[in-house]
Amino acid sequence: MHTELSVVIPVYNSQDSIKFVVESLLEQYATSYEMEIILVNDGSIDQSHEICSILASHHLNVTLLDLKKNYGQQAAILQGLRVAQGDYIALMDDDMQNPPEELIKLMNKIDEGFEVVIGQRVKYNQTIFRRLISYLNNLLVNWLLHSKKRIYFSNFIVMKKPIATEILKNLTPNPNILGLMLQITNNIANTPTEHRIRKDGKSNYTLLKLLKYWFNMLPFVTTRRIRVLVYSALLFILFLVITCICLLILFEN
Repeated sequence: MHTELSVVIPVYNSQDSIKFVVESLLEQYATSYEMEIILVNDGSIDQSHEICSILASHHLNVTLLDLKKNYGQQAAILQGLRVAQGDYIALMDDDMQNPPEELIKLMNKIDEGFEVVIGQRVKYNQTIFRRLISYLNNLLVNWLLHSKKRIYFSNFIVMKKPIATEILKNLTPNPNILGLMLQITNNIANTPTEHRIRKDGKSNYTLLKLLKYWFNMLPFVTTRRIRVLVYSALLFILFLVITCICLLILFEN
C-alpha cells in the first residue's frame, strides 16, 4: 500500500508522553492519510522501549527502531529517514510540546508548493534560557544565510520525500538536519503553530548539547573564514560566562 505520510519521532526517556503522541496522531490522521509512525528509541533508560514495543505490536502502521545507545536526536532522526516511505515526512518531538493536532497546519502549508515547512511557535512555553538560545540561534543563522526571507527554526518539520533522499546522500560526520535542508533547498516556509508546556519530565537538551548542535550547524551556512570568526567569538563568550560563574562562586564563599 502506498504511504502518503511518515511521522518520524526520536524517542528518549519519554515514557510519560510517547503513548499519547502516537495515539493522538493515529486518531487524527489515520483516516485522512495512508500513514506510518516511526519511533526511534535513542537508548532510553526509562520504560520508553517497552511502551514503544507495545504500540508497535498493537498498530501495524507503527514501527520501532531501537538504537543500542544514546546517539543523539540528529542521528535518531536520520535512522527514521532511512526507512520512511511517505511522500511527506514529518519530524516532531516525543513530549507533546508539538501538539499532534497542529501537524495539519504544516501539511496544508506544504501543499502550497513548498518543499519544507517548519512550525513557527506563536508562544514559547520554555525556560528563559531556552527562549534566549532559540532567539540567538534564529538571529545568527538568518544573518549568516543573508536570506531575504526570515526563517524561524524548530524541530516541528514537514518535508517532501526528495528532500529526505538528498539529506541521506549528503551526510557528514556531524549531521545536522536543518543545516542539510538549507544546503539542499531555499523553498522553505514557516507556519504558526502552538507550543505546549512540557507536562512531564524535563528537557533532554543541556547547555553543552545546545552548543554542540549549533556548532554542527555552522558549516552548512557559513564560509570557512566566517566560521573561524564565529567560533572564536563563541569561545570567548563561553570563557566570559565561565569566568563570571567562577567569580560569583568565589565571592559567595
